[in-house]
Amino acid sequence: MGTLAGKKACAAEDRSLGGQRQHQRRHQLRRARPLPGPLVQHKPSHVVLELGANDALRGLPLSNTEDNLLQITKAAQAAGARVLIVGIQVPPNYGGDYTRRFEAVFAKVAGATKSALVPFLLKGVADAPDAMTLFQSDRIHPTAAAQPQILDNVWPELRKLLPK
Repeated sequence: MGTLAGKKACAAEDRSLGGQRQHQRRHQLRRARPLPGPLVQHKPSHVVLELGANDALRGLPLSNTEDNLLQITKAAQAAGARVLIVGIQVPPNYGGDYTRRFEAVFAKVAGATKSALVPFLLKGVADAPDAMTLFQSDRIHPTAAAQPQILDNVWPELRKLLPK
C-alpha cells in the first residue's frame, strides 16, 4: 500500500459536490457561463474528476452521466486545466450490460477529450479479499484504511500530468 513518501508537494482544493446528482451539476454549469465559478476563481492547473456513482445507484440514464462528464471536462480544459478522469464501477447486481456500459463511459470521455484516465478508483479496495473492512457501514464509502490503495491507483496517472 502506498504512502505520500516520494510524492510531489502541491496545493489541492476539494471542490467535490458529494451526493449531488449530475443534472444538478449540469444546471450549475449552465448558470455559471462561461465556466463554473471554482474554475474561474481558482484557475486550477489540474482537475481530478470523478462522478456518476449516485446517478448509477439511482439507475439514471448513462447518457446523462456521459454528457455531464464530457461537459465538465471540457469546461475544465477551457479554463486551462489538465484533467484526470477517475472511473468508478457499479456492483455486479446491476447486470453485466449496464455494468460494462457504465464503466465504458469514463474511457470514452477520456479518449474524446484526450484526458488522462484512472479506470477504477477502487481497484484493490472493492475487489480486495477483505473489501468489507475497507468500507464504512454504508458499504459505499471507503474508510481511512482504503486511502493508501486509492492513492496508489490515482498517483501514477496524476504524476504524468504534473511538471517534471
